[in-house]
Amino acid sequence: MANSRQDETSVHEVVWISHRGDEHCVKCGREISRGNLVQVNQRDGVRCVSCAGYDDLCFLPAGDAKLTRLATSVSSRVVVVVKWSSARKRHERQGILVDEPAYDAALQQAEAEAASKRGRSKFRVLEMDGEKVLWKQ
Repeated sequence: MANSRQDETSVHEVVWISHRGDEHCVKCGREISRGNLVQVNQRDGVRCVSCAGYDDLCFLPAGDAKLTRLATSVSSRVVVVVKWSSARKRHERQGILVDEPAYDAALQQAEAEAASKRGRSKFRVLEMDGEKVLWKQ
């Protein structure tokens, strides 16, 4: 039996950060400068973000795993952003594109969880045999 969670998370659309400066969008003809997001497809060629239909999405940079998990679980569309590393000779994940309401909801939830954790301590003071002992939770 296949793991349904793994099947859901393994299929994401991908966009690249352009590493060339001489590309043009095949749909609108706009020049794509180095560092812009592009969608590369064998059938359709290189398209800019707006022609690919991703201009309504919000970029969430890599680095905050909890925020990424929350935003991915709430968003209806998730697009992985990668960049070619010439030093390592491979594509490296730079972040994701998600719906803006999903990003806002994930950010609020992460802030609420962080605020509730601030009130809790990792250690608790217990009284044993008349002495106070520091106990790790």
